[in-house]
Amino acid sequence: MCRFAIAALLLLLAAPLRAQDALVTYKSLNPDVALDLARAALSSCRERGFQVAVAVVDRFGVTQVLSPTALVSSTLLWSRGKGWYNDPYKLTLTFFPSGSPVVAADVRPDHRNTVVWLTRFRSHHPASGGTLQADYRYFSDDWGIRAHTLEVAWAQALQAERLRAT
Repeated sequence: MCRFAIAALLLLLAAPLRAQDALVTYKSLNPDVALDLARAALSSCRERGFQVAVAVVDRFGVTQVLSPTALVSSTLLWSRGKGWYNDPYKLTLTFFPSGSPVVAADVRPDHRNTVVWLTRFRSHHPASGGTLQADYRYFSDDWGIRAHTLEVAWAQALQAERLRAT
């Protein structure tokens, strides 16, 4: 009975708290301000002789600006697929060394959970008109598949006056 009374008292004391008081709000820099801050930091470091890269990161670790010509984006995806993974009409014929073959129904999972993490880096080089592209992709699912993919490429803009048909 004493525990019930203490719990009731605590609930009564906590009742004046409103739901808004429990939420936290924060301000985030808009991209223009973040870019201005990145340029100022980069300029200051270069004036002192430091070769650096500048990134403005919010409290969640999301990069807002890497530099005026570079971009990094990262995406995490989780999905659950259901159905259409099995074929109830398919039969398998399995041969065993010690006996006769066995006919059995094909049994496959009825769902699939996947996790994908994709991170992309782009760095534009105005002097050459090209862009360095680097992508990393991680894939994992509950069927035991794990995959890492790394792709690096150079994209070059072609100028019409440099092209000539022969």
